[in-house]
Amino acid sequence: MEALPVLQGKEFCRPGSKRFRHLSAHAGGFFIGSDASWDSFEPGKGFHNIGQMCDSVRVIWHDKDIPVRVSKTANFRKRMGLYGPMESENSPPYVTSHYIGDMLNMGDKSGGYHDYLLSNPEFQKMLLDSLKVQDE
Repeated sequence: MEALPVLQGKEFCRPGSKRFRHLSAHAGGFFIGSDASWDSFEPGKGFHNIGQMCDSVRVIWHDKDIPVRVSKTANFRKRMGLYGPMESENSPPYVTSHYIGDMLNMGDKSGGYHDYLLSNPEFQKMLLDSLKVQDE
């Protein structure tokens, strides 16, 4: 498989540019604790065309994430990491939402419930198992 180029600026987002590459036939993207606005997959928004770069997107979210709560307060907008992606008739079919609030433990509290990717073995196992399914 050809190596992906270093992504610089907005150039990597444009299909047809020399830097643009579709990741692979089974590649998926992840939004984990994302600070993006919850409507980012809507037409005209920042991630509406992300399906041109990967076949699936998984949004991992929960309502306890303290740094994302602070961002919501500062930006006056709902954040994907707290609410998941906005559900609408325009939602792309390749986007799936996964609430993980029940998986968090007291060890995650010390990182403001935002470091679970690094500290929560149950979440890490779930994430790795989902990657194995994609590769099959």
